[in-house]
Amino acid sequence: MQILTILKYIILHPIAIWIFRIAVSFVCGICIGWERKNRQQIIGIRTILLISISSTLLGILSEYAASLGTGDVGRIAAAVITGIGFVGGGAIMQRGFNVKGVTTAALIWTSSAIGLSLGFGLYVPSLVVFALILIALPAFQKFEDKHFQTGKIRVLRLTFVQENFDFESLKKIILAEGILINDISLNDDLLNAKKELSLFVLTPKKLDIFALEQKLNAMLKLEHFSLSDN
Repeated sequence: MQILTILKYIILHPIAIWIFRIAVSFVCGICIGWERKNRQQIIGIRTILLISISSTLLGILSEYAASLGTGDVGRIAAAVITGIGFVGGGAIMQRGFNVKGVTTAALIWTSSAIGLSLGFGLYVPSLVVFALILIALPAFQKFEDKHFQTGKIRVLRLTFVQENFDFESLKKIILAEGILINDISLNDDLLNAKKELSLFVLTPKKLDIFALEQKLNAMLKLEHFSLSDN
């Protein structure tokens, strides 16, 4: 009985509880960071891990200060939520017409929320959100890849000297590669008798650029071909 009493005391001791919360937050941070790094994102395991366990520590600190009557239980949590926005903003980058890192920024904010919740001892909702993250992110990634083929906004620029060309045939070649045309711009270089066709397009994630160039070149005898993000 004495052994059980000692074990119960150790398990229910505040320090043991704090260590358990940090340990759970540690595991959650590693798993979320692994998911991001596995998708070639700039934010990796160490970053998410630090956010998760530090938020847990601040949650414990906030709870402890409130128990002593020397602090506001919500003040530190509010400061963490505000401050983490700056870290998340650093993960968002614009590359030409495309914006990357929004999901990673949201994950940073979510990791902080999980860490804080664990710091306050809210194990069930924290682990439910953690499980949903691990299940939903890869599942919806596959769903988007299957049902939303277009991945990037790009500009397809073609320069050629052919005076009369069949634009409908050109569209068929482009659409056959899974490319959607959003806007069209045509400039006539009368001095050099050239046409410059610019197409704002949505390209699929898997695109054979060389095959596209060969097909368009066979039709228009291109002098210039480019497919860029800006």
